[in-house]
Amino acid sequence: MGTNYAPIYNKKILFWEEVGESPASLDQKLNQFKLSGNLKNISAMVIGNLSECIDKKYKEDNRPINDIILELTKGYDFPIIKVPYFGHDVSNFYAFPIGVNSEIDTKTNEFIITESPVL
Repeated sequence: MGTNYAPIYNKKILFWEEVGESPASLDQKLNQFKLSGNLKNISAMVIGNLSECIDKKYKEDNRPINDIILELTKGYDFPIIKVPYFGHDVSNFYAFPIGVNSEIDTKTNEFIITESPVL
């Protein structure tokens, strides 16, 4: 973020997953994303596998990650979906194509790829 290499998040679905980060570190990263102004631009958030995302040293700091996400996104109007089938440490993972048009139907709980990418 904050560089010319950062993607443009306007009307995009944000997919993210993590390995080995503490809840406090996830909170910091998500708040950085929010403070950068990008959170207000996304159309949905899809959260993948959060492998070993606990604080082993300071166990009292293991805030539920769902609480962190809900607090962070309070006041925003986009769907948030937890899909544990993509990311690191997943043996039978989903692969999502980059650059396709897609939508999330919250009434039917479906993720739909609506158009192939233009190559």
